[in-house]
Amino acid sequence: MKTADAIGDFFKETGRKDMRKRVMSLVLAAVMLLGLAPAALADSGRSRRESFMSVAESQLGYREKFQNGTKYGSWYGLPGQPWCAMFVSWCARYSGVPESVIPNFSGCFGGVKWFKERGLWRTKEYTPQAGDLLFIDALEANGKRDGLAEHVAIVERASDTTIYTIEGNSINDMVERRERPRDNSVLGYATPQYGTIGSPSDTISVSGAVVPSGTLSGEDFSISGSVRSGSAITWLYADIRNLDGDYFSCVQTSPKSKTADLYALNGKLNFSVLGPGSYELFIEAVDENYNYMQKRYSFKVAATDVYPDGRHADYAEGIQWVIDEGISNGTSAAKFLPDEQCTRAQVVTFIWRAAGRPAPKSETCTFYDVSDGSYCAKAVQWAVEQGITKGISAGYFDPYGKVTRAQFVTLLWRYLGQTEPGIENPFADIYAGTFCYRSVLWAYENGVTTGTSEYMFSPNSGASRAQVATFLYRALNETEKPVDPVEPVDPDPVDPVEPTEPVDPEPTEPVEPAEPPAEAA
Repeated sequence: MKTADAIGDFFKETGRKDMRKRVMSLVLAAVMLLGLAPAALADSGRSRRESFMSVAESQLGYREKFQNGTKYGSWYGLPGQPWCAMFVSWCARYSGVPESVIPNFSGCFGGVKWFKERGLWRTKEYTPQAGDLLFIDALEANGKRDGLAEHVAIVERASDTTIYTIEGNSINDMVERRERPRDNSVLGYATPQYGTIGSPSDTISVSGAVVPSGTLSGEDFSISGSVRSGSAITWLYADIRNLDGDYFSCVQTSPKSKTADLYALNGKLNFSVLGPGSYELFIEAVDENYNYMQKRYSFKVAATDVYPDGRHADYAEGIQWVIDEGISNGTSAAKFLPDEQCTRAQVVTFIWRAAGRPAPKSETCTFYDVSDGSYCAKAVQWAVEQGITKGISAGYFDPYGKVTRAQFVTLLWRYLGQTEPGIENPFADIYAGTFCYRSVLWAYENGVTTGTSEYMFSPNSGASRAQVATFLYRALNETEKPVDPVEPVDPDPVDPVEPTEPVDPEPTEPVEPAEPPAEAA
């Protein structure tokens, strides 16, 4: 376990004058690919404790992007620092638990001090309940304990001998469940007094909020409007997130006035980093009486390299659909890269997102070459469980291997139930007995594709991102008559290779491509 909180404590104590001023304006530079979207504030009457635990559980599997690099640290304003306490603070804020119940703290020492000062501290003899905070006194290099907290975890439950927790920055550099013994490592417990959450207060309101739609990727834009309250606003938060819950920009401030101009946040919210896709601007405010308000504004960002009136005319509708549905957020800050050949990880993720991002039965991916924290891990495991893919060999999926037109159509066919085609083969380059024979005929019969010419399907040509988006769109949406291009879209098709009967129709000897810098799916 890494020693957490070697940095100074930045916890905020309610009512204390001359508090340290914290800067909360750092942009999340990297796309955060695992994590589930945090739960919204609780519905009226729901326990704050339940909401807190729900948000913590939603983060299971989230992994560091680099050494101590997490969205929790970026949100707090301390990126690259030990983050167990910041994870607890993040869960509290995103579950609607106010700072009077769990403070913002980055150092375990400060957290212990805050709870002790309020009579909310229990010794190791206490049996904790869900929502309590476990503080750990780790062994020092000399094999002894110093009586200070080096780590904090969220309690799920406890027995006479074991404490079951959700915690970050522990063994595997991720948010995970652990079982801890009730021994001398336990320094003590914090027992937050959660209470219940009422409905959001009408005391706080947003007026004149505007978020432009149809913005081109990479362009800067601004938000406008103001937040108003009958009493001083003590906390104002805003972020930009996609449908996967990845955070691209965030800021929080303490205006300490009855009115806060949203335009003042524009210099801290970095809008220009957004790639094509569907996004949400989330705004939350709390006043000095602990009334709170949440508002969400949806907007869309368009790609700069899709030409609806040019070479992408046949694909523009499908591309825009996958962007609007959150199936793809492009490959960079400005582009969709429609002509780039898709990878195996990308196409499986496309299908999984189109299916509604269902949770796989297993939290651990079957394949050695797909880490549990990668953006495609859940998609790949789900696809295996659904019989959509088996991988290229025992234990290997080859996530960066390129996909052909025949392979993607076959994956799509499997996902939609492997319906038997009822037509004669119209293509001269598709042969009975090959892995893709039925799937290609099905795709033609159902208007997913008409081939690359009247008699050719080009099964071994690369499946471009534009083609994948369009095939998926046509398969899941009624269309009158699809039009494929006369020539393959991919400008550099792979050399045709007649496949034998593989374990899965994907290539067995993939070429390691340069992965796009962003989420790439």
